Amino acid sequence: MKSKPEKKFNKPHTTFAEQVDKLRERGLTVLDTTKAEKQLETIGYYRLSSYFFFLEEKNSDGSRSHKFCKGATFDDAMRFYVFDQKLRLLVMEAIERIEVSLRSS
Repeated sequence: MKSKPEKKFNKPHTTFAEQVDKLRERGLTVLDTTKAEKQLETIGYYRLSSYFFFLEEKNSDGSRSHKFCKGATFDDAMRFYVFDQKLRLLVMEAIERIEVSLRSS
């Protein structure tokens, strides 16, 4: 069985300040730079990027343009993230209750 060739990553490391600058260049409003940098440091750019998706304009073929809709903010992305986090916790709690109920039956 052939092994897959090793994937090489060519993207350079960027600081959290550079990541915030990149988001601003793409049209995202960042009201509190320090807070945004801290959240990127804690959560990670790539984890948050899936929440940026909902705030982006789409190309005519439906693909990502990596340009943000007018009025989109970093806080909007964080609200999506926090909602998803809370929903995930609620689902896990419900699954636990079902599991305990099934085991006791």
